Amino acid sequence: MQKIKLPIPLIYNDLKITDAEINKPKTKTLKDTKRASKTRNFFLALKTFLTSTVKLTEDKEKSDRLITELPQRTAELIALKVLLLQFPEDDKVEGIYTCPRCRNQIICEFNDGFDNRDSISELNINYFDKDQLEFTSELNVIIKDKKSNNVILDIKNITMRFPLLKDFIEVVSFIGNDDPYEIQNKVFEKCIIKLNNTEFTKKERNLYATKIIDESDPDELEAFSSYFNSFGLIEYVNKVCLNCGKKFKTKLNTANFFDSALD
Repeated sequence: MQKIKLPIPLIYNDLKITDAEINKPKTKTLKDTKRASKTRNFFLALKTFLTSTVKLTEDKEKSDRLITELPQRTAELIALKVLLLQFPEDDKVEGIYTCPRCRNQIICEFNDGFDNRDSISELNINYFDKDQLEFTSELNVIIKDKKSNNVILDIKNITMRFPLLKDFIEVVSFIGNDDPYEIQNKVFEKCIIKLNNTEFTKKERNLYATKIIDESDPDELEAFSSYFNSFGLIEYVNKVCLNCGKKFKTKLNTANFFDSALD
C-alpha cells in the first residue's frame, strides 16, 4: 500500500480529500477492467480499476461511491500511479507523433533493443493549491429569443468547476467516444456553474447550456481546457523531427500505457 497526494483534491459537499492510499491491482481487477474497457468507454474502465485499487476514506463503501467524484485529471494520475506499483520496471509509453512542419512521423517504441519511448516517471506533476475547484474566464456570447430577437443572456464571463470522472463517464456513455472535441464540449456543459458571476441554475442549464457552448469562440473555450489540464500529470514532451529538424512539444497518450497494462 502506498499513500499519494492528489494533484487536484476531491471536494464533495463538506468533504475535502487531499490524499489517497493505492494498492497493486489483483487479477480480478485487471479482468473486470478489461471487460469494462470493451464498452469503449475508457472512463468507465477507469472507474472499475480505481474502485478496486484506491482507498479514499476508511469506509470502503463510501470510498467506492466517491471514486466518480474525483477530478478527471486526478483519476487518471492515480490509475498511472497504481500501474507503476504493478510494473515499476517499465513505465514507458509508446506512441506515434507527427511533425507539425513536414508531417513526418516519429515512432516511439521498443524494438530489437532500441528504445525511444518516453518515461512517465520523468514527467512533472502540477498540484492545485487554491480553495475553490473552479475557474472564471472571459466568454462573449449573446443568446437571443428566436421569435422576438430580444436578448435573453448577454454573457461576459463564465465560471466552470473542474471536470469530474463521472462527467466523462456519463457523456461518453451517451454520445460515444468517436469525437474528443464533442466529448469536451458536452462535459463543459455540465461544468458551468456561473454566468457573469451569478449562479447558473438547473433550469438555465437545460435551456441554454448547449447553446452557450456552441456559440462560444473556440479560443475562449480553450482557456478552460488549458487551465484544467495544467494540473495533474504534465504529459507534454519535447520532440525533434529527424526529417526536417523541427523542434516541437507533443502530448503523450498515457491511455496507451493504461491499455497495454491490461493486455
